[in-house]
Amino acid sequence: MKKNPLFFCVEENVLDGDTGKVTGWGRAEFQQVRPILRESSVGIISNQMCRKKWFSIVDNKELIKSTVVCAQGLNANVSTCNGDSGNPLVVQRNGKWHLIGVSSFGSLRGCSIPGIPSVFTRISSFLDWIAVNMAKP
Repeated sequence: MKKNPLFFCVEENVLDGDTGKVTGWGRAEFQQVRPILRESSVGIISNQMCRKKWFSIVDNKELIKSTVVCAQGLNANVSTCNGDSGNPLVVQRNGKWHLIGVSSFGSLRGCSIPGIPSVFTRISSFLDWIAVNMAKP
């Protein structure tokens, strides 16, 4: 796969314990979506831990696959919310911000539930597809 200099992505697996940032225009707890970009620091957790946490509220062990990355707010009450789907999860490497995930889903109630991580599509799982589709006119 040829690298696109306009598309920075961490290709190696993000490690449990890394810190990232999520941004989005989604709603805040019990509020409407606002035209204000919000930002939150999140801790990346292993898929194994994520699966355990999600299984505590949803009886579906297949919910957390290898093609996702999970993160939870460093502040227990801050994470993604309704309206944040498709927004980026980034980590900093060598002074540059790299896209590692795209917001997919969070808690069933719409905003964070303490202890339940948000789930992001893992960009590194789709690099070949992205490269092929970015090359199309």
